[in-house]
Amino acid sequence: EVFDIEPPNRQEASGIARQVVQDVLRRLGLQDRVRFEPRALQALTYLSPRLMSRKVELLVGQAVQDGREWVREDDALQAVVPVARGGLH
Repeated sequence: EVFDIEPPNRQEASGIARQVVQDVLRRLGLQDRVRFEPRALQALTYLSPRLMSRKVELLVGQAVQDGREWVREDDALQAVVPVARGGLH
């Protein structure tokens, strides 16, 4: 039997992105130290949840390394655009 599963709509994808970010921050113990700009969260919605989780880990690590409290839209777009274009990241 074959199942056809529709991809999430924009609202569902936004909810998934928020949950992934919360889960990663909690797991890393950084939920009170790093925040995501709303547009950075929105940029993540183009990724699968598994890839989203990996990119969030990288983005959080980069922010911490740079001494920033925020993951910015530009940071997220740089992580997402190569993937959206079919690159291997």
